[in-house]
Amino acid sequence: MKRLLPLLLCLTLHAVSERTFLLPDNAHDARAHLRQMLHSARQRIVIVTPLLKTSGLTETLGEAAERGVNITLITAGSADDAQALVRFAAVRLLNLGGLRTDRYEGDLATTIVVTDGAESCLGTFPLERNAMEHDIGLLECSGDPARAGRYGQLLETLTRRAVSYLQP
Repeated sequence: MKRLLPLLLCLTLHAVSERTFLLPDNAHDARAHLRQMLHSARQRIVIVTPLLKTSGLTETLGEAAERGVNITLITAGSADDAQALVRFAAVRLLNLGGLRTDRYEGDLATTIVVTDGAESCLGTFPLERNAMEHDIGLLECSGDPARAGRYGQLLETLTRRAVSYLQP
């Protein structure tokens, strides 16, 4: 049921979006669209994902960091590729893996990507190649700045909470 709710949310958004990718059938197109989004970013990228482990996307994020784009990654679990990105000064990693506090106990189940507060994507899968190519899921993307702004506000709240979760 936990995995079904994000899928149902994306299905409702599908009716109004021209850029919705059904996985695994459109995994290649979804990755290409995400890479293009990240390549186009000029100021800021915020990503929330249960797992970041796809070399094409991490390479594109590394290039964005080298261009001076500020990147915030909020992830859970083992994130070797995400950890490798921390060598760039522009990358901030908040890893919620194994997190247990009095205020929060749970898993990340959805992927959200926002670039420059102008474009956003909501997905029902981790940014991990195997999941994108084999699991059933949706990636819904929008160029609507209002939607990106709403996602951005949610991510700012999550970032503030994540920082407090990581403090002793």
